[in-house]
Amino acid sequence: MNFIRKILKEVRKTINSEYYARIEDEKLEKRKYSGGLIAEIKPASPTEGELYSDSIEELAAIYEKNGANAISVLTEPTFFKGNLRNITIAKKTTNLPILMKDFIVSEKQVLAGKNAGADIILLIYGISPPKLIDYVHLLGLEVLLEVHTLAEFKRAKRTKADFIGINNRNLKNMEVDVQNTIRILGSEKSDGIVISESGIKTKGDVELLKKSGVKGILVGTNLLKAKNIGEKVKELRF
Repeated sequence: MNFIRKILKEVRKTINSEYYARIEDEKLEKRKYSGGLIAEIKPASPTEGELYSDSIEELAAIYEKNGANAISVLTEPTFFKGNLRNITIAKKTTNLPILMKDFIVSEKQVLAGKNAGADIILLIYGISPPKLIDYVHLLGLEVLLEVHTLAEFKRAKRTKADFIGINNRNLKNMEVDVQNTIRILGSEKSDGIVISESGIKTKGDVELLKKSGVKGILVGTNLLKAKNIGEKVKELRF
């Protein structure tokens, strides 16, 4: 079983457990993202194990203080040890827009993200039902539509997604190649905001991605594994 099939099986169990139904509407103000570094709150990952177990308030504050332009919050609880409440914490601790990052397949998940305070919802092309783009917009939120291949990127450009994210990680086998973004944008340009996700480690990576036409990056593991998270944010900020 490849990773994405394995995780979607667990996601459906989580939805049925009412995890996404326990969030009351925080009614927090909406914030807009216009590009730059999206720094991620990710307690754990299937490939790296535990990444962060300290104060979410402190981490969010470090991200904002050192130049992050938005915060991504991983909310999937089984593989990534995420928590919907971390969206609310990050939103109340900073003035940055907040992205809900999860494996979204239902309106229930989107509504939970909205109630927790998310400004942007990540949807994955080929996994998230296309109708969810309209539902996210109906709730007054923005959509980051994630793709992995050139064919998906071309199709994503024809949707109403606010941003397109190119994931350098293959979710079937979890292999990462930061050149994936560069290859895709070398074949197909976009006038919108394109975000490169996964595998971005150095300032050199950032500069290469900028030259390819990227307007933003999403970084999690390589921030959280840094000896000094704040300095790493400064290095990778857009």
